[in-house]
Order: sequence, then structure tokens, then C-alpha cells
Amino acid sequence: MRAVYQMVETVSQSKAPVFIRGESGTGKELAADAIHRCSPRKNKPFVALNCAAIPKELIESELFGHIKGAFTGATADRTGAFMEADQGSLFLDEIAEMDIGVQAKLLRALQTGEVKRLGETRPKTVDVRIICATHRDLYAEVQAGRFREDLFYRLYVIPLDLPPLRERGGDILEIAQAMLARYSSEDKKRFKRFSAESCADLLARSWPGNVRELINVVRATVALNDGETVEVGMLPLQQSAAVPRSIGSPAPLTAGLGGEPASQPVSTPLQASPENIKPLAQIEREAIESAMRACGGNITRAAKALQVNPSTIHRKMSVWA
Repeated sequence: MRAVYQMVETVSQSKAPVFIRGESGTGKELAADAIHRCSPRKNKPFVALNCAAIPKELIESELFGHIKGAFTGATADRTGAFMEADQGSLFLDEIAEMDIGVQAKLLRALQTGEVKRLGETRPKTVDVRIICATHRDLYAEVQAGRFREDLFYRLYVIPLDLPPLRERGGDILEIAQAMLARYSSEDKKRFKRFSAESCADLLARSWPGNVRELINVVRATVALNDGETVEVGMLPLQQSAAVPRSIGSPAPLTAGLGGEPASQPVSTPLQASPENIKPLAQIEREAIESAMRACGGNITRAAKALQVNPSTIHRKMSVWA
């Protein structure tokens, strides 16, 4: 995370587009807001638009605006996100969900610096710093024909990877303690700390929902209990552990390349002896390299098999290089 903080400070001084990658719940909008607040544009608007939350027939109007009567239901003029963010920053969250027809108009706006509201004849010049984010592998979306390649290269200038919570070690407890103080104050509860057992439980969880999931766990714990110390029995059970494997989800890595069970599993239980214990980083690297071999070097397939974001594998491999 120190590398992330340094990157935020560095890229904030530029106007170049930033592309934030990370799993859902890792704080991509917070990172985008931090880039804006550290930039010379900090006193200008920061406008965030979630492309996944807007119907495709309305996304163009949300981006560029419209004038009264431009289409059925347009009862008043509307200023779009580009004009609202003029001189400031525009954050396009979940950019991979944008309809491909709107992508062409977004590309033109980025190339010309001009936008035109629906129903309007004259374009207006805007000065907007673009920050994008997605939890998808956008290059895979390009290869699948769901995202324009020319727009990809226009936006993918400075990549910023946010690590999942499970890779952030003691940050888990720091965030949990901060949330415990906040919600205890809000609900007028007495909680001050986590017990050693509850801390171990928090550190052992996989956190598929990342920081958002951790916040929800602490929120529920405070709401349903009281006392000065959070005991392990007060923490909600991890829902993801009970979710069955869905149809079409990747098979375990113990399967052979031809679909037959491998003669030996990837890993076997360790004997209770200290010399048999491998460092966690080594186990992680072996798992990623094994998945890459099994998937013929395809990072997207390997990430799906490991149930991680492709950006995680990219980041790990760049460190090993």
C-alpha cells in the first residue's frame, strides 16, 4: 500500500489518464478521489459515474447531457458528467460495463476535448482529467470484442493496482479497529478492542468482498452485540465459505490438463514439523506458477482457476521478474 500511496501522489500531478485495477471492494473510488485531492485540480469538481449502475440507453445522457425535448422524457436541460467535471476530474467506475456504442462517442470526446449534449448542434470544449476503474480484465474484454481497442489504449496510460485485502496483512486489523471505534460511537456501544482470538479470525479470512466486506462484518458485530471486547463468537460467520461451487466455475487445480484427475494433488497436508513449513510467499508463487503452466500461460484463465483478479497475477509476476 505504500507503493500505492506513492503512485497516487506522483500521478496526481499529471493530466494523463489513470486506470485503477482491483477487485470489488478494494477502494477504487477512494483512490480516484485521493488522486484528485492531491492534484492541482483539487478545488475543482470531482464527478464519479458508475457505468454499471446506469441503463445503456441513459449512459450517453449521463456522460454528455441533453437539452429539453431531445428525446421522450427529456423535460428539462441536463448538464452531463463531462461538463460538470470541467476543470476537474471525472471518475468512470466499472468502465468495462459501458455499451460499445457509447464507447465510440467517449473516444471522440477524449480525442477532441469537446462534448455535445443530445439535441444540441454546437460542441463545447471541456478540460477534464479522466480516471477509470474496473474489476474485470479489460484486455480480455478487448479480445472478446466487448471493448474498443482504440479506447483501451486511450485510457490505459497509467495503471494503478489496488491489492486485495487478504494481501494487506496487519491493515486488516487497523481498518477493523477504526470501524469498531466509528460504529461503537454511532450506536453508543462500549466496544474498544478485539480479542486475540477475534484478531486471528479476521486475519485468517479470505475477504472476497475486501474492505467493503470487512466494514460490513464490523458493522454487524457492533449492531448485534455489546461489551468492551469483541470476542470471536461475536463475529458473523464468513458467508463465502459456505457458497457451493457454481456450474461452470473452474475445476480444482488437482485436475489434469485433459480433464482427468491428476495422479498427485497440487498440495498435500503438511506433517506437524517446523522444517516442513514453507514460507507463505513461496506457496503463493508455486500456486500461481502451477496455474500458469496448467493454463498454457494464459493469465486470465489462471486467475479464474485461482479465483483471483488477473491484475493480482500481473503484479506478482512483475515483482518476481
